[in-house]
Parts: sequence; structure tokens; C-alpha cells
Amino acid sequence: MEQLIGRILHNYYNPINKLRRLALACMVISSILSTIGFYFHQGYAYAYKKDYDRVIADFNQAIKLDPNFADAYIGRGYAYVYKKDYDRAIAEFNQAIKLDPNFVDAYIGRGYA
Repeated sequence: MEQLIGRILHNYYNPINKLRRLALACMVISSILSTIGFYFHQGYAYAYKKDYDRVIADFNQAIKLDPNFADAYIGRGYAYVYKKDYDRAIAEFNQAIKLDPNFVDAYIGRGYA
């Protein structure tokens, strides 16, 4: 039993295993961030096509993955502006301001709405 505990502790505290766990954590974080980026950039691609429902859907997914992603609220806010849903647009810009009070684009968007 002592040998088993010794091996477990050795494997857990072994610097190489720590590096492996760190590398795995970095890969998972990178995967999540790249997914957020995918939805974010795809949302803007749909904006160029003036497909605002898809813009909103993609920004919804980005926000679902990271509720603190102020840029996605701004993108969704502009989609609502183009759909002439100004109350929802203002709410989106307000959320972006709440998340980052220094985010100038959020104030510009809110003024535009």
C-alpha cells in the first residue's frame, strides 16, 4: 500500500506530469477561445451579408461561451440597430459598458442606437 501511495504521489508531483497537465489545460483553453473567436468572426461575416438573425445567433453562442466578452454584446447591439430594434440594441451596449466601462465603442454604439 505504501508503494502504491508513493507511486501516486511521485506521479502527481513529478514535474513532467505537471507539464503535461499544464499543456492539456492550455490546449483546452485554446480550444475554447478559438471557438469563441469562430463565432465572433462568423457573426461579423454574416453582418456583411446583412443576415442579422445569424449575426445575433453567432454572438449568442460567443456570449454563451464567455458571458464577459464585451465585443460580442457590441456586435449583437449593432445587429439589433440594423433590425431597428433600438431598445434591445441599447440594452446590449449597456451590457458591454457594464462589463468594460472604458470601452469607447460601446458608448458610440449606444449613441448611435
